[in-house]
Amino acid sequence: FTTAVRPPVLYEPPTGAKDITQAVLTWERVPYATSYGIEVSPNAAFNPVVVHIDNHNDTTILVRGLDNNKRYFWRVRSANEDATGVYGERFSFVTGVLSDVAADNDDLHVMPNPVTTQCTIRAADLSGAVISIYASDGRLVRREDVRENSITMYLADLAQGAYTLVIARNGKSAVSYSLTKIQ
Repeated sequence: FTTAVRPPVLYEPPTGAKDITQAVLTWERVPYATSYGIEVSPNAAFNPVVVHIDNHNDTTILVRGLDNNKRYFWRVRSANEDATGVYGERFSFVTGVLSDVAADNDDLHVMPNPVTTQCTIRAADLSGAVISIYASDGRLVRREDVRENSITMYLADLAQGAYTLVIARNGKSAVSYSLTKIQ
């Protein structure tokens, strides 16, 4: 008995999105899927593939290593112990000026950094934003909706290492910041 898996529906960034400053790809969780394969290419035929990731266990990933001001296509397939599905529909987006650390973050305060158990993030216009933290392999490890201009995030459960904190408003990344977790 084999359980086939269908391709997931892609969510973000939507096809045709422009000025993407952080390539955070999001898709639906597929029933019976235990992992996903992701491909990113500057060509609609996916030749060449510039990012190929298999066995990704989440439905969100931060893709690194893309060029500024360039159109990319992306697609995802589902897999489980019995089968690897086919890639589904493709979406495209155009990058803006990509950065691992925001060029102008004078108003952003992340304290302490490095962090052990918790950190406070503060900025004048933080209310209404979404803060996401990504591990170095692109996995989303934490997401918080911000209701005030300051938020304390508890990170004691995260492994020691480097993370990227992304602050987004209206689905569009505005600021990214490097965060280091120590024990």
